[in-house]
Amino acid sequence: MIRLNDIYNFIEVSSFSSLSLAAKKMEVTQPALSESVARLEKDLGVKLFYRTKNGISLTPQGRKILDQAKQVYEIIHHLGAGEAEVGPTVILGCHTTIGSYFLPTFFSKIQKKVPTYKIQLKHNLSRNIQLEIQAGRIDVGVVVNAISNPDLIIRKIAEDKVCVWKSKKKNPQKQIITDLNLFQSQSVLKKWAQAPKQLLSTESLELVVRLTNEGCGYGIIPKRTVDLLGVDLIQEPNTPVYSDQFSIVHRPEFGKTRYEKEILATISQAFNK
Repeated sequence: MIRLNDIYNFIEVSSFSSLSLAAKKMEVTQPALSESVARLEKDLGVKLFYRTKNGISLTPQGRKILDQAKQVYEIIHHLGAGEAEVGPTVILGCHTTIGSYFLPTFFSKIQKKVPTYKIQLKHNLSRNIQLEIQAGRIDVGVVVNAISNPDLIIRKIAEDKVCVWKSKKKNPQKQIITDLNLFQSQSVLKKWAQAPKQLLSTESLELVVRLTNEGCGYGIIPKRTVDLLGVDLIQEPNTPVYSDQFSIVHRPEFGKTRYEKEILATISQAFNK
């Protein structure tokens, strides 16, 4: 899949004598720009630039493709990908639970702003989503506790806390219910000295909430999940709490067009509705 951003970056880079100068003028990191160009070369199956210690220059194939790229970009631009109602496919990544927090509102809002949006969803653990964004396989994502990286734009949009909960209507069994794949759950367990020894792990946080509500054990659950499902649980006193930060994460070259700016703004709005 050839991305409009990569075409745009190629067109811009072609007017500079080096990637470092192009990156500076375009206000992106050089590694990100270099990867964008390399990705386009891979997608097209051709070498676009000669790279030497003195800088870069277009190959014969690069000059030919440059003319075609300008025509393609101009056509898409006039159709509205850059400034109006049409955009390329954007790959949006997040954990499925995080998606339940904001995606329904996001799609409702983005459809009104950009009726012909094209968005593909990818779900995974937050740490894997960030790696996929860094590798250029996901355009933008909502990541929990993102790790600082010079090649990525990371902007905090919300907070949450992962707590130990129990049923309000039934005495809980001496059992912990949680998703052990989550670092937050493991952290709470390590700090909870009096934690029950018996453990039930499931990847469905909704199921954790339902089981906790029925008194099947103590659930280690994000507060947003409890609130979203509307279940009246009680936070167990004197137990550890893990603080989460939610961030929008993307590469520097993403967010340049009006379409992409609308996506970023709408994610933030939907998450803080």
